[in-house]
Amino acid sequence: MEQKLKIYVPQKTAAILAQDAELFEFRKKDRSVNRNAFLNTLTVRYFDHYRRETEATHASIAEVLQNFDLPQEQSSRIADVLLVHLQKDNVWDEKNDIALSLKPTRESGDLIAWIESSMLGGNSLSGWFRNMFASYASMPRDIREKIIFSDTLEQINEAIRSGCRISFSLRRDPAVIYTAEPYAVDSSHGELFNYLVCMENGRPMSFRLSRIRRVIRLSETFRFLPETVQELERIVRTGPQYAFRRPCHVSVQLTDTGEKRFESMYLHRPVYTSVHDHIYEFSCSPVQILQYFSRFGKDAVILEPASLAMEMKRFYEEGASVYDW
Repeated sequence: MEQKLKIYVPQKTAAILAQDAELFEFRKKDRSVNRNAFLNTLTVRYFDHYRRETEATHASIAEVLQNFDLPQEQSSRIADVLLVHLQKDNVWDEKNDIALSLKPTRESGDLIAWIESSMLGGNSLSGWFRNMFASYASMPRDIREKIIFSDTLEQINEAIRSGCRISFSLRRDPAVIYTAEPYAVDSSHGELFNYLVCMENGRPMSFRLSRIRRVIRLSETFRFLPETVQELERIVRTGPQYAFRRPCHVSVQLTDTGEKRFESMYLHRPVYTSVHDHIYEFSCSPVQILQYFSRFGKDAVILEPASLAMEMKRFYEEGASVYDW
């Protein structure tokens, strides 16, 4: 199939798709966002999951219809109609629809043609894609990232299962080749992105899944030492996005308001090791402490280490200086 499709989706779905295309770094040569490449990749990577999901719903509807003693062919046709109406009820809001253009690529063209000939079940092709895109957009971002980069994820997981080293490059600098012992792929706190946690050149590192490309499973095998496993587990537990900085012991004193903020602000929140009299103890990356508690103002004070407290102080002083009117 070569002709361009016009697909009308709810405003919220369109916003999530546009954001994912940018955050997952689908770029043209001029560095602008390549939304068509993203939508085609979504179609190819998500199709099987969405088909299984749709077929399971269809089967459930058909099973209920069997109670009415209808011929199987008639039950199936009724199930097709009910499924279309059920999906419309979930995502149909034409008042704020946004039109998306999808030009099939060599990778997706045959699949889209097959969808049109075999999968619509009384729906239009545009309506079928509308429902699939809405289903994708309903998932947390870390799950969506795993869908879009499922081929890369499977290569890494296969290397983890077989205990083999891998080589790969990153999208932003494809000329640099990394060789690593993969440990796990885990999501950051707050369900934002997924990270490969690994040992690279003898040090613990993490790489965002969406930035990894050209994964090659090498023949060389490896085995982690117990102390290495302990360190990598700590990284997974406290936040894989901060693996590039060694942890340090940090003490932070919170006010009553600060404690309420700590309970409600999940994004990048560090895991404390103990708490007593409003003083929270952490063993984590100093970058994570600065990134998280810089939003607290006077309701969080770093007690130690002194170097980190001074860094936070400079952050506030430099910010305040631009408001010296």
